[in-house]
Amino acid sequence: AAQKAEAGRKAAAEEAAAEEASRIEKERIATEKAEAERMAATEKATAEEASRIEKEHIAAQKAEAGRKAAAEEAAAEEASRIEKERIATEKAEAERMAATEKATAEEASRIEKEHIAAQKAEA
Repeated sequence: AAQKAEAGRKAAAEEAAAEEASRIEKERIATEKAEAERMAATEKATAEEASRIEKEHIAAQKAEAGRKAAAEEAAAEEASRIEKERIATEKAEAERMAATEKATAEEASRIEKEHIAAQKAEA
């Protein structure tokens, strides 16, 4: 009976030890799984952050290119406006000179006609 009791205790101890070993192994597997999931989540977050930063960088480059193009367009429009103004000023000046020359010629013609009329009157 004592041997039977001893064998029962030994079997119970071995079963308890096997259950403890099984529990420890399950815990180890769960810990490894959790760590792998944490690492995967960290890698995913890192990749998403890198992607976000790259998208922001691209958007900033596009915005800068847009600002530069707008500034160049504005400068070209201003240069065009200045050139048109210069041409209009030159044209107006040429028209004033032509009008002055015409008026001077007309005045000279009038004086010449008066002079001829005065000579005829004397004769």
